[in-house]
Amino acid sequence: MIKAVTTEYLIPSNLIDFLEDLADDHGWSYERLAQDEIILDYPGSWCDYKLAFMWIGDMHTLGISASFQMRISKSAKLSIYELLARINEQLWIGHFDLSDEGMPTYRYTLLAGTSESEWHNLVEEIIQIAIGECERFFPAFQFSIWGGKNPSEAITSAMLDTEGEA
Repeated sequence: MIKAVTTEYLIPSNLIDFLEDLADDHGWSYERLAQDEIILDYPGSWCDYKLAFMWIGDMHTLGISASFQMRISKSAKLSIYELLARINEQLWIGHFDLSDEGMPTYRYTLLAGTSESEWHNLVEEIIQIAIGECERFFPAFQFSIWGGKNPSEAITSAMLDTEGEA
């Protein structure tokens, strides 16, 4: 039997304020939807990403999602679901799915930290991870949706490593 452990969680009451400050520091636009929710616009190299953060107090977690404006037609959805499965096989942290609006979205949930500075460091790290994975797999979605490649071809094309600079 597993013994329940009671833990004091630092509820980061100012975590969303921290994200506002981070956005201001970097010149990113943002919208504060509620005391515990914010959306940031992050300029990537392929497109602008929407980073959404939601503090879920009763679970002591921070939900994070990064989505990009890429509409998927109904006829392409079956192929995209296979592509999502192939992409998710490549990930160690988080996963991709389709948002309610049908856009590719990277999702991750952070469990409660123990200190304010730990939270700030974790949030900055996960922003970099989320954007990195979006940047890494954006071409695969593009190859599949606009290039007509099957999921295997799209992943292979997106994962090519280039050498040198043009």
